[in-house]
Amino acid sequence: MTKTIRHVNELPDWFDIRHYEHWEDKNPYEAARAVDDRLWLRRFTYSICGIHPEDKNLLDDQGRYIMLESLADTSRQPFQSHSNEIFLKLFHHNNKIHHGDDYAQFRKNEEQEEDAIDLAGLQEAERIIGSGSPLHKRDGVSRVTLWDVMDWMEENKDTINEIERTAQHLADQHGWDVESVRSAIQGHIPVWGSDGSDFLVVNDFPTIPAVLNRIENHLRSLPIRHNDADKARYSDVRKMFEYRVAAYADLTSWSHLTDCTITKKCMANALFPDGRYGEIDMMPSKTVGRFIQRVEQGYIDDLTAKAAEMKTMQS
Repeated sequence: MTKTIRHVNELPDWFDIRHYEHWEDKNPYEAARAVDDRLWLRRFTYSICGIHPEDKNLLDDQGRYIMLESLADTSRQPFQSHSNEIFLKLFHHNNKIHHGDDYAQFRKNEEQEEDAIDLAGLQEAERIIGSGSPLHKRDGVSRVTLWDVMDWMEENKDTINEIERTAQHLADQHGWDVESVRSAIQGHIPVWGSDGSDFLVVNDFPTIPAVLNRIENHLRSLPIRHNDADKARYSDVRKMFEYRVAAYADLTSWSHLTDCTITKKCMANALFPDGRYGEIDMMPSKTVGRFIQRVEQGYIDDLTAKAAEMKTMQS
């Protein structure tokens, strides 16, 4: 039976709103990404805690303990991203359950096979293109590989077919060379990764720091906006921290993991102990509740993109 949490004294001992109050000196983009990270963790805990009947066996008691312990540990640094490490802890735990005491050997064998495949692939790539040719490097700035190109082509078959039809149509209409028309169209179409980021060509900028700064600023601005008509504002980026969205996400994750429900009055008292916002403000139609709902429904991507444009939280 789901327990209802009505008072802040019933919240976990690790929860301390002071950890979520120190955000004004943080890098806006990194801090916004961390809030997105906490919201992802909230969605993840929702999906694995038996909310949906078909998922009821995804989390055993030890896995639940791992999640709760990780949530408590990372709550002390809410403006750093932790979801990957938390997910990996649970992933390894679940693999150990499925493979028993042989899990360590299973992982070792799996890693050895992966290394063998990678080495064989490297050797064959050197044979095909020549050992003196520059190959893809895993660390630092990596080259776009044939895998990236083939993957893009597979995902964008319709675009490629439309380019071919259009090139042929323009060539026939104007008496142009179809190869030239095709090249002209292709030269204006960027290639992007599955996350929306561009594959970049770096032109002649004066220094390496300038190049890296241009690339970094460009890539940070790329997260896909869910609603083009709903442009994010700098003030909304700050609201994400003023309204304690990360703290809200952590408490909600905890409620999923412990099978309880936190009342809006209790949530308001926990997030705003000074009383600036109350139970009514947490309603979906009111100040804080409406903003959090927008963030959960995709506005976080717009806010993260906007945060990338900010040099400081005071921008």
